[in-house]
Amino acid sequence: MSDASSEDLHALVKPEQLAHMRQGWRLQQIGWALIAILVLAGAAGVFGRGPLSCTTRSAGAAAVEYERFIRRDAPFTLRFSVPIPAGSTRAELNLARRYLDRVRILSIFPTPVRTTSGAETTTFAFGIEPAAKALTVTIHAEANEIGSLNGELAAGDARIPFHQLVWP
Repeated sequence: MSDASSEDLHALVKPEQLAHMRQGWRLQQIGWALIAILVLAGAAGVFGRGPLSCTTRSAGAAAVEYERFIRRDAPFTLRFSVPIPAGSTRAELNLARRYLDRVRILSIFPTPVRTTSGAETTTFAFGIEPAAKALTVTIHAEANEIGSLNGELAAGDARIPFHQLVWP
C-alpha cells in the first residue's frame, strides 16, 4: 500500500476510533495466543493422556506408574511394582487412606487375599508364588473430587509419594 492510500485511510478513521481498533486487535492477539497455549497443553497431556501425563516414581525396586492429570469420574490406572523377598508367599502394599477416601476403586488385579483398613493406611495383601521376584498390582479407579490428590505407596521399607491433579 502506498503512503497516499494509507493517509487516506487514516483520514477516514477518527483518532478515538483508531485507538479502539488497536485495543481490539491487541485483545484478538491475546485470545489467539491463549487458544494456542490451550491446544498445546492439551496435546501434551495436561487435560488427559499425553507425554506429560504419564509418569513413574520409584524408591529402590518399588515403583508407581500413574497419570499426573486425571478427570473426575473418569477411570484411570495405577500400576504398582513391588519386590518380593526370596521364598515369600505373601506381599503387602499400603496406600494412604487420605488418597483412597477421595477415589473409588473399580478393580484390583490380582485380587488381594485380604484388605485391612487402618486410620492412616489401607493394606492389601496378595498371595504369590514362592519363585516370584516382583509383584505388579494394577488398580483401576475414579476420582470423586476435583483438585489436588496426594497418595503414598508403602511396600516393605519403600515409601513412594505421588501427586495427581483432578480436572472437572
